[in-house]
Amino acid sequence: MVLLSDGEMRCGMGEPFQVMAAGCGGCWRAPMVAGLRFSERDRTAWFGFACDRQAAQLIAPCALLPRDRDVLNRRRDREATELSGRRWAGEREGPLARGRDAVTLVERARTWAAAHPYPETARGPG
Repeated sequence: MVLLSDGEMRCGMGEPFQVMAAGCGGCWRAPMVAGLRFSERDRTAWFGFACDRQAAQLIAPCALLPRDRDVLNRRRDREATELSGRRWAGEREGPLARGRDAVTLVERARTWAAAHPYPETARGPG
């Protein structure tokens, strides 16, 4: 985030995308979409969230579903618990897939996204 002279924060200006964020992975805005993020370096696929401005950071972004909001709420609960100095005893998230499985998942998601471009769709693959 970049703080402008008038106090407004600009979304996604030079900040790395945080795929496990408890909100938009690219800035402070409210998440509006869910999708995949793929790390070429270690061939790992992750589930992440973004605001409309950062939707292009995700593979196959689609509007949030109730189950996506549940994931966001768990991430927010975990973040609040850990920031308060307590240990998170709940479920830990990890990558959706690694290696060849991640590559296959991303290929399927890209194929689906080509037929269902955001924002025209509210449902994701599978």
